[in-house]
Amino acid sequence: MREETSLDTRFLKLLAFRNQHKVQWGRDDMYAVCRLELLDEAAEICVDTKELDDACWMPLTDFKAQNKNAMLDYVVDLLLHDHPGFTETVMSSTVPHRRDYKLYHPQ
Repeated sequence: MREETSLDTRFLKLLAFRNQHKVQWGRDDMYAVCRLELLDEAAEICVDTKELDDACWMPLTDFKAQNKNAMLDYVVDLLLHDHPGFTETVMSSTVPHRRDYKLYHPQ
């Protein structure tokens, strides 16, 4: 979030995840949708025009009304109904000297 908008956020939960193989230009596509919390309510969006055409705040209902992407429509419904998302569990690696990792799963 910070890279494209300069906004600092805190991760709250993973809502959805998609993985497709050989999608565009023969490449795999991974897409994760997370619920984030804005750390500074007064912060302004600063768009990196190399990464984004535009960014703005809008009510979810307004976004849903203008959205044409079925996956995002589904995710907006999850947000509007305060879906609990996935639980995060920190797991110890079975490989010696490797860091712990996070496993996301349904509650």
